Amino acid sequence: MKKLHTPIYYKTDDDMPWPADPVFFLMAANGLFLCRNHEFFKSAAKAPNFPSELKDQTASLKLNYPKVPRRIFELAVGFFARIYALHQSEAGLLLYWSPTKKRMRLVCPKQLATVSKSYYGGVHPIGLHFDYPDPGDDIILGDMHSHADEPAYASWVDKNDEASSAGGIHLVVGRCCDVLNGKLPDVHVEIVVDGQRFKAAPSQLIEGYNKPRMNVPQEWIDSLTVDSHAWKKSSSWSSDDKDSKWGEADLNKNSTFENYDKDSKDEK
Repeated sequence: MKKLHTPIYYKTDDDMPWPADPVFFLMAANGLFLCRNHEFFKSAAKAPNFPSELKDQTASLKLNYPKVPRRIFELAVGFFARIYALHQSEAGLLLYWSPTKKRMRLVCPKQLATVSKSYYGGVHPIGLHFDYPDPGDDIILGDMHSHADEPAYASWVDKNDEASSAGGIHLVVGRCCDVLNGKLPDVHVEIVVDGQRFKAAPSQLIEGYNKPRMNVPQEWIDSLTVDSHAWKKSSSWSSDDKDSKWGEADLNKNSTFENYDKDSKDEK
């Protein structure tokens, strides 16, 4: 590690002694200052640049999270598909980790989904709200939520909601309509650390996927309340009704995350 030619001091006390160096940097809460002990003055001016010996650093994240087990992810996808079939709305789940059992579990909080209904009966998802229940001795790893029939991505609403959360994993499952037709869901994963967003390949955080587990707890289904907003006939857009017969879907098609992450190895 290269030593700085000009030393840096940190102002941690209002009454800290003034360093005796002819020239030095002072790092304070309001920025970096270039300070001098001159024959005729003592000065502290905002530093125009950082020390030249310093090198650039890029934001980075190296993951060491436990992967979401295949069974848990398939159950989550099944829940999202069931909710889409019933309400054409979004839904959410939380990921909790037990430090003692070294095990992950899903928690389904009370949640409110908003949808709009067109004059012709089409239903379109608008948003989702839920709170984080007290995890007790567990650790909150993050959350998962669906985008109904829309693709999986981090919307500006998602980013705004996640900015006020504690950070962690934010996993989005989209195209629930495709799940009901036996196809792969669309998946988007981001991790938020100290306000910085980092994208990750699904295979980095999810053990795998075969088919959705549709037999989800009834209390999960009952946890969601839907607030519908009707559109008048003068609305400039509409949509046909969506098929919600999830029980008739072909759910036996085998699939893996090869389609999501070309660089990942085959899931066994």
